[in-house]
Amino acid sequence: MSIPYNVRVLIDGEEKNINSSALHEIGISGPIRVFEKEFNDIQFTDGLYRHFNLAETGHVVGHVYLLVKIIHGGVSSDNPELEVEPLLSFDGAIMAECVEVENNIPFDKLDTRYFIHPMKGILNSEDLEEKIFERYQKSRPGLTKEMVHRMGVGYTLLKFIKVFEIGV
Repeated sequence: MSIPYNVRVLIDGEEKNINSSALHEIGISGPIRVFEKEFNDIQFTDGLYRHFNLAETGHVVGHVYLLVKIIHGGVSSDNPELEVEPLLSFDGAIMAECVEVENNIPFDKLDTRYFIHPMKGILNSEDLEEKIFERYQKSRPGLTKEMVHRMGVGYTLLKFIKVFEIGV
């Protein structure tokens, strides 16, 4: 079990902090945070969706996660005092089970099998590299395209369970 942490969530127009242990109590290992536009482009084909992250995912096969919208982006920092968690929305959140994970894949090693069950509009490694840079430059000031290229990607293959209803 991981160390409990707070998640900033907008519920009924009010910002609340929800402790991750509340999610664990209902069988959810944690949120997978997705910018709203990307969230709206999520497509499960044959019940599966491949979610990419910069370098590594931190997800575990067999665990259940909650795909949630980022309403307002946060900022990552090596200095905890400068770290700002994103504001999330559970409206329309999707519960999904992690069925496969792979980390630290160089962009030039991504072949067509990695683009089965992708986010809408991601058809090849060039599309993905541009999307990853676009996504992470918002939360990681100073990140360059060259850094993204060197870091590569990780992915989580998710199996749709259901649309989540707030009960937290």
